Amino acid sequence: MKKYIYIICSLALTFTACDPMEDVYDELDALDKVSDHTMAITLGADDYKIATKNAYFLSEEDAAAKIPAILDSKYPHLDNGTVATVTYNTATTVFTNTYVSSVEEYEVTDEEYTALGFKYGNFDSADDMVTFLKHKYPEAKDKQLVKLTYAWYNGSTDPSTQDVTNHFFLVNGEWVQTYLVTNANYESVNHTKYTFSSSDGDNLALYLDKFLKESVLGAKAGDVQYVSYAYYSSSSKTTSQRVTAMGYNGSNWYELDESVTTEAALNFSKQDGVWVPDLSIRYTLVGADYLWISEQPVGDAAALASLGRYSNFDTSLWPRADLIKALGALLKNKYPNAEAGQKFKVTYIVYAGGTSSAEITLILDEAGEFEEAE
Repeated sequence: MKKYIYIICSLALTFTACDPMEDVYDELDALDKVSDHTMAITLGADDYKIATKNAYFLSEEDAAAKIPAILDSKYPHLDNGTVATVTYNTATTVFTNTYVSSVEEYEVTDEEYTALGFKYGNFDSADDMVTFLKHKYPEAKDKQLVKLTYAWYNGSTDPSTQDVTNHFFLVNGEWVQTYLVTNANYESVNHTKYTFSSSDGDNLALYLDKFLKESVLGAKAGDVQYVSYAYYSSSSKTTSQRVTAMGYNGSNWYELDESVTTEAALNFSKQDGVWVPDLSIRYTLVGADYLWISEQPVGDAAALASLGRYSNFDTSLWPRADLIKALGALLKNKYPNAEAGQKFKVTYIVYAGGTSSAEITLILDEAGEFEEAE
């Protein structure tokens, strides 16, 4: 077909211009094709304009909803069965402009620790609080701030458990722990009313830079840290909580004035003329998950004891079938409303002479059981 068009163009050169699809064909030729029905595409700046006003997508779900329009516009003649791996920019930090939509204070109860498998009645890893927040606020909206009080086990040289309060902010669908400005921070910049206000002007960013330099160790260029602080409005005479996103340039922390993005990839297949995304749910096991699985009837006694003790799957003790059964049980517990056909990409720790991360894709079948996806 393509050769035919080129012949017509050469014959009709004195009468008309070539086929306007020629540029599209040239671009298709340049794609990284694995086969006639598989290709890889990286979106350019002009591509985003077809489907969104931003040069990025807010989330995988946002990309899945909008990229089909780009594929239809750029490659309308691709056949059914074509699979496209699309690399795109996704927002890792959305510029917040110190905006908080809602604030809630909450203290984790003993019953909630037990229900989520924290049998010692405390949290002991950074992922634990996120696990709780996803459970407690499944319908939370972006920019929600939660002042969370919980029992924290510090397993340092002087192990102890104490109640602590930290602020967690929902950004781009993910809960992130903020740096909470302390009373000592306020006092160090002569703010004994323990608030900031419009009169601080550009000094506010300098204050936050000072606090982060004193408290955040090992920061690398490109890191982003959200900071939560009290703000007094002279017009309304009220104090509210605000959150500011700060970026690190290798020397100083500065207030972000635009979103930060990173590359991600998503597979699409063309079915009955429609581009369908492979929208798998991604889940990484946390400490409480290994403990929970170890208490379920999903493996032999030695395998379960090892899992509960070391928080990893010893490959010498866990046959593939038992591993799938164990992870499937966990997913059923965490996603009881998942529908048949839903895929989960699960990351977990294995031990095979040393520890490392592994990933498996599971799919929920019509019988309500998980099996390994092809």
